Amino acid sequence: MFKWLMDLVEYRELFLYLVYVDIKSRYKGTSLGLFWSLLNPVITILIFRLAFIGVVQARIQHYLFFLALGVIPWQFFSNTLSTSSSSLTGFASLIRNAHFPRKIIPLIQVVSNFVNSLAVGAIILIPFMITYHSGFYISFLALPLVAGIELVFVSGLSLVVSYLQVKFRDAQVILSHVMLFWFFLTPVFYERGMFESRFRWIVALNPMAWIIRWFRLIVMDGKFPDSKSLFIVGTFVLIVFFVSAFFFEKEEPYLAEEV
Repeated sequence: MFKWLMDLVEYRELFLYLVYVDIKSRYKGTSLGLFWSLLNPVITILIFRLAFIGVVQARIQHYLFFLALGVIPWQFFSNTLSTSSSSLTGFASLIRNAHFPRKIIPLIQVVSNFVNSLAVGAIILIPFMITYHSGFYISFLALPLVAGIELVFVSGLSLVVSYLQVKFRDAQVILSHVMLFWFFLTPVFYERGMFESRFRWIVALNPMAWIIRWFRLIVMDGKFPDSKSLFIVGTFVLIVFFVSAFFFEKEEPYLAEEV
């Protein structure tokens, strides 16, 4: 694992350059640029607002703000897994003809989507904070920790799904169905307490449910997440990452032949 980290440090210039190219290519040839990245979460928020008006909204204060704090981290998670799943096959020619740690390829999508989500999140959430007078709480100091937990979690899963797409070319299709199912098990547009009581243990086992809950707790309520849940979920996320990294490292030498 130490060698794994050293490879990332050694090839950091290539990694950062490819991240820059990926971000730049998102808006190349478009007249509205970042606006297109804003459009997706905004439309999603408005659709849920219209769909659940009078059903969920009556029970949740500042429902649009609540939705935004669920949609933005979820779309980062979902979009990153979707794009990283095809990242290795997209770089097939480079993998066959150049020597570099292949692990940086799916992580390019992670960092690129993270930067994009930061920009989109700031543009969408700051007006809500001003409108609802939520202000900047001291709890905001915990935001990097929660964002870091999500970043590590999605990094580990991205390594796995990118490799699975190489081995099984229909893995991306299966992933889309898994993500749809996962979405409804994550309290993006509803509160965790609204889930039927006998099934709440499923939500409790979902790291994304905790991550979204923490974002809302920090930004809307001005409170710090409890240390116990941070430790448990953080430990689980680290295990997922290290197991995924070990698995990818083991299979990496054969990628040039399989991609």
